Amino acid sequence: MAIKIRRVVTGHDAKGRAVVLADGAAPNVIAPRAKLERALLWTTETLPASNDGHEDMGDLEIGVGFKGGSVFSIVKWEPGCPARAHRTLTVDYGVILSGSIFLEMDGTEVELHAGDVYILRGTVHSWDNRGTEDCIAAVTIVDAKPVKIGRKRLDIIGAASGVGARVRGQPRRTNLITHLK
Repeated sequence: MAIKIRRVVTGHDAKGRAVVLADGAAPNVIAPRAKLERALLWTTETLPASNDGHEDMGDLEIGVGFKGGSVFSIVKWEPGCPARAHRTLTVDYGVILSGSIFLEMDGTEVELHAGDVYILRGTVHSWDNRGTEDCIAAVTIVDAKPVKIGRKRLDIIGAASGVGARVRGQPRRTNLITHLK
């Protein structure tokens, strides 16, 4: 069953008043591979981010991260979701909302449960849901410089089908201001 997330997006009207621009189901839910879903909620193209405009920055087609920006998603791993080792040029902040999952890294693993927080800093990792229920996490991915160990640079690995790619978003041309009543 597709992940269902209510998303509320605020902004400003033409007079500068705070308003709700969108209140409804996240419009961009994808299944990049078997037993994995991602609801893209919002992205930024720059840091610091811009709060100008009314383009729906959650209704874009992107890879994992935004070069120079950030991505906020809800991710669901079903039991038996195939683990796939990868490294991105990002810092990933996550909160496990429900279920549990194993974070695997270079021979080390740690089991995360609902309420646990993780911070991935450009490390090779994979996710393995060995449980009997879905694991759902809120994840923010922020563009980062490559890790350097001495003179060695640790680049992206495991990038398949755009995963791990620092892809500029392709807008679907949704303007949130049209949602104002």
